[in-house]
Amino acid sequence: DKNNHEREKIKNILSKKQGAVKLKDIILNEGKREMNLLMEEEISSLNNEIYNNEQQIEDLKEELKEFENKKRKKEIRTKYFNLMQSNLIKLDVLTMSEKSYKPITSKIAETGSGKPRALLAYYFSILEVMKEFSTSVFCPIVIDSPNQQDQEKANLDKMLDFIIEKKPEGSQLILGLVEMNDINFEGKTLILNEKYSLLGKSDYPTISVEIKDLLEKCE
Repeated sequence: DKNNHEREKIKNILSKKQGAVKLKDIILNEGKREMNLLMEEEISSLNNEIYNNEQQIEDLKEELKEFENKKRKKEIRTKYFNLMQSNLIKLDVLTMSEKSYKPITSKIAETGSGKPRALLAYYFSILEVMKEFSTSVFCPIVIDSPNQQDQEKANLDKMLDFIIEKKPEGSQLILGLVEMNDINFEGKTLILNEKYSLLGKSDYPTISVEIKDLLEKCE
């Protein structure tokens, strides 16, 4: 009964007229006005976002034109081919025909002990081209046991010297070797003594703190 009474009071208040306008109508109109303001703000925000995205698309289109430029393509292909020729000679791979490695998407078909050296020549040609012509992050170069196909000592020495000498400027190299072969490696040398383990147990606490700090920065 009390609730019904309160409801009737509210109903009467809402039905009261101020001039020719009911209080209920004023409240409804005010709600609509507030909703319209919120919608206009949302639309304005979305329009700004659309404009910024359209501007970014235009900028990317201009950047894409540069990558699709025929002159640029020719420069990249020429650079790759010249590097490949030079690298094959340095690594004493003399049996490959120019036709087999001229396309930048070549599949290295060399056999025997020459194949690892030919692949090394190819990979480093690609890396040098990426370093010069790409704008993306240049990740560390990781080479594990370059002594494949049982290389002669002279050829293995050539490979190791080549890796160090031809590493793109400013890049990071991680080189895994069974033995150092007396090469002049200026970087830090880590000797792994624990079988099947890269990280020693005593290093876990320190490395854990470092990784946790990096993960927190990524959040």
